[in-house]
Amino acid sequence: RRRMSRTDWILGRLGGVSSTADDKSNGNLFVSAMRSFFANAIRMAKLEADPVQRVIEAFAEALVADSAFLSCFQASMLPEAERQTYRTPDEVLFGLAYTTLMLNTDMHNKQVAQKMWD
Repeated sequence: RRRMSRTDWILGRLGGVSSTADDKSNGNLFVSAMRSFFANAIRMAKLEADPVQRVIEAFAEALVADSAFLSCFQASMLPEAERQTYRTPDEVLFGLAYTTLMLNTDMHNKQVAQKMWD
């Protein structure tokens, strides 16, 4: 029985996500990574901004260190010449994770009176 590569395993778990350069639908890959990383994390709702930022930085660093994830996800990143605020993969993944977490908190937290999209 042939052993599956890490990249093939990741893509197989997500079903339908391709690692081709023209593929822009690797959002499922990122969301699955966030869910698995934060599944056993401490209750982040009770943390101040600095500890939350450090946890998200650790998440981004873990993704960048995973070459299989990065090779799959890189197809969804802008080309380096077009990146303005976030230039390195570490910065791109940090910005995406932080923004996703903030929007999710905004959407689901009843204490947020003025929603970002209102």
